[in-house]
Amino acid sequence: MSQLRTYNPTPRRSIHSPKRGPQALPLAIVAACAIIVVAAGAAFLPSLIFGVAVGNVLLGAPFHLDDTMRAFYTGNFFQLLMPFALLCGLVSLGMIVVQ
Repeated sequence: MSQLRTYNPTPRRSIHSPKRGPQALPLAIVAACAIIVVAAGAAFLPSLIFGVAVGNVLLGAPFHLDDTMRAFYTGNFFQLLMPFALLCGLVSLGMIVVQ
């Protein structure tokens, strides 16, 4: 009966990739990711807000005119966030993303 021996050579270290412990990401990569996130937010937020504004124009925002013909909005902020206006904002955002 022959004995089975397991072959377990010592691991060889390559000169091109020395064994190192866990390292943090370089600051340049972290800064680049932060810039990308800020730029994406700066692009998405205005398109969403302008879309909501267009939706409110299509709905007709409640206002009244004073004796000098100045327009005053008679509602509150949450009345501007009607479902149709929010849908217009999402459509506007979707058009920017697809483009």
